[in-house]
Formats: sequence, structure tokens, C-alpha cells
Amino acid sequence: MVKECCCFGLKTGSILIGVLDLIKDSIIVFLLLNKLQDEVYEDTLKYQMFLILSAITITSSILLIIAVKWGLSQCLDVWLISKTIVTFIIGIFAIFTMTSIIASGEKDILQGILMLTLVISYVIGLNIYFITVVYSYKKDLRKRSFTNINFVNA
Repeated sequence: MVKECCCFGLKTGSILIGVLDLIKDSIIVFLLLNKLQDEVYEDTLKYQMFLILSAITITSSILLIIAVKWGLSQCLDVWLISKTIVTFIIGIFAIFTMTSIIASGEKDILQGILMLTLVISYVIGLNIYFITVVYSYKKDLRKRSFTNINFVNA
């Protein structure tokens, strides 16, 4: 568990995470929709998968922001679960992409794998940090709720 998020409290950090995810995935959806409209791709299924993942992230990010604003610790689970699943899928996608790069037999295989590894490591690492921050906020929120219940009942 962490005590703060980039010099902000856990509540503010969780809201910032929700807003950043919302902005990032809105941009991804916009770019993918434009790309799918402009040309026909062999990898349409891959783009559709990214659209679905982005839609899930947008929905759960909105729920995260609402849950943090209203102090609804149960609703934080939706974001935590969806972010964990999306992070796992990104990892699986990276493995398949690296495998296809190796199988293609191109000359610049090492450069492609290195670049993909760096980007995916950054994304997965950042997602794990975000998950840790929101989970820490959830634990802190539940601890405060439990303390308030005991204080009122005393």
C-alpha cells in the first residue's frame, strides 16, 4: 500500500488517475475510429479489441471518479477489477505481438522487440502503480468508515 500518489493524497490521486485514464482512452477511441473509417485493415479485429478495452476503461474511469467523490468503496472494485483485466490483456497482447515479430523474420527484430518491451513495461508498470494507489485509497476509505461507525456507536 502507498500513502500518497505523486505528492497528492490518495483521494486526489485516485481522481487524477480516473481523469487521466478517461482522457487517454477517449483519445485512443477517437484515433481508432478515425483509423477504421479511413482505410480497411487486415487487423480490424485488433482495433476492435482496443476499442472495447478503451470503452471498458472509459466506463470504469467515470465510475472511479464518482466513487471517489462520493466515498463509495464498493464501486472502486469495478475499476480495480477492470484495470487488472485490461493490464493482463495488454501483457498477453505484448507476448503475441513479440512472437509475431520474431516469426516474421524481419531484419530489425531486436529493435522492434526492444521498443515494444519498453512501451509495454511502462504501460504495465504505470497500471500496476495506479491499481496500487486506488487499492490503497479503498483500504483507507474502509478504515475511516469503520472508525466512524465505531465512534458513532460508542
